[in-house]
Amino acid sequence: MLGIYHRENRLNLNEVQPMIDIFGALPHRHLTQRSYPGFVVVTTNEVEGEHGFAAAESGKWIAAVVGTLASGGRAQARAADEFLEAWLADEADSLPNLEGAFAAMAYDPAGHRLRIANDKFGMRPIFICESADYVAFCSEFEPLCSLPGYRYVLDAEAVAEYFCFGTTLDGHTFGDGIRNLAAGSILEVAHGQVAERCYWRPRIAIDHESTIAQHAERIVDVLKTVVPQMLSQITNGRCLVSAGADTRLILSCMPEAERKRLSFLTSSLAVLPIDDDRDVIGALALVERLGLQHEIKRVAFSELEFGTEYFDRIKSQRNKKVIGGWHGGEYLGGFCSKAAPIRKELTFAEVDERLRATFSKRFVRKLKRHPFQAYEQALSQMESENRDFQFQIQQLGRAFFSNVYHGSRGSWLQPYVNVNLGFSPFWDSRFLQAILAVPFEFVADYQLYNVIFRDFLKELTEIPSNSPLTQREDTALPRMTAGQEPKLVLQPKYQTALDTYRKDYSMWRRRLYRWRHLRQQLSDGNATTTMQFIDFEAWWRRYGKR
Repeated sequence: MLGIYHRENRLNLNEVQPMIDIFGALPHRHLTQRSYPGFVVVTTNEVEGEHGFAAAESGKWIAAVVGTLASGGRAQARAADEFLEAWLADEADSLPNLEGAFAAMAYDPAGHRLRIANDKFGMRPIFICESADYVAFCSEFEPLCSLPGYRYVLDAEAVAEYFCFGTTLDGHTFGDGIRNLAAGSILEVAHGQVAERCYWRPRIAIDHESTIAQHAERIVDVLKTVVPQMLSQITNGRCLVSAGADTRLILSCMPEAERKRLSFLTSSLAVLPIDDDRDVIGALALVERLGLQHEIKRVAFSELEFGTEYFDRIKSQRNKKVIGGWHGGEYLGGFCSKAAPIRKELTFAEVDERLRATFSKRFVRKLKRHPFQAYEQALSQMESENRDFQFQIQQLGRAFFSNVYHGSRGSWLQPYVNVNLGFSPFWDSRFLQAILAVPFEFVADYQLYNVIFRDFLKELTEIPSNSPLTQREDTALPRMTAGQEPKLVLQPKYQTALDTYRKDYSMWRRRLYRWRHLRQQLSDGNATTTMQFIDFEAWWRRYGKR
């Protein structure tokens, strides 16, 4: 979704056409555009003729939604219809009643009023950029860099955060003036004036009274509502199936009609023989058990050299919506305590040492605030009793750029791959509210997840799994022993990129890094700083070097 609002209701379509061209550049994208004297909005779909708009009969409002959405405990065929119906009934007052993982916009042509909103946890990105004449929003970063009147400058604070923490905070992007709308927020534009406010904050208390089995039952009930509603709003979608726990949880919560309607996909590393890939072995057992439509797609992560062109290559490969269990084990199994970039209480001294070891004195002096201040502010905004858990959820779900799971080199590109084409029930606001009410000691080490399969979702528990859940002595899922684990084989190639960037003297002339000290650090090809350096420099050459 891309929208461009002219403050004085005099949009020059030719002036903003380069933004639309960038947004629709991929061959599998079919654009639908609605234009008004002061506003243009474009949505994409992988199926020609389909669109994400809803319009009121009176013509007063038009709406568009990215993601999935439910209101009043139900879901219609299209999220945009659901959003517009709620909006026309109560406007901004309706937002706390909306659940899901979505970003939405509503526009009133008669009053030249624009509203942009996201879900309670902000799991669908919606980036905002302003210039003297325009207010623009997009589910992707790149088109906003070409907004007329906007001068692209690197956001030094976001870069410092990434190198100090392995993630960006507070909706920061690497473009100064381009931000991800804060979670649970609405941005209103009327008569050229912009106002932003938070309509909901997660202030969730931990339920200490319930047993772990009672918590597990409630989580299952939530997912049995979320999964069918999510699937009802997805067209041209495929569901991932692997040997993991997240796959069989989704399958167990999926109505029989959806199992027959959907096609299922298993990704297999090209470096592994198909019959030696644990994900394939487990997936085929599930497919045979349930009689699913299924295909195996060979993917070449380890064989491809990482570099600047990698971003476009990965984007162009994703031509269908994908339903998967992203962040299932992280949130439901507690693995976020190990996977989230910031996993412990930091001190100023730790952060300051990393900052000054990486960046030049000139760069550090230009910072408007120290990264530690950004960290303290982000942490202070976590108002749930499960504060650390909420912070970890935010890091994994809202980061503009992150080093989790090999960073960009492992194809976990933000903000493109997962958030724009992926659909996961574990991003739904109802699930996140439910999981934050569980004591983290129940969640940690897959204890709660194990109880879910042991007591409530037994349908597929006889099939071996490669989930970390199976490492428990009391595991409800049999441990897989056949084949090799793909995660242990995956070794992204990045040495060529490292050598190229390290020898690029124009990079050193940018006076960004403390170059003598950093070059010494880069001699360790597997150091954390080295990985962050490779990812950021590749990003800079593709998007930042304008």
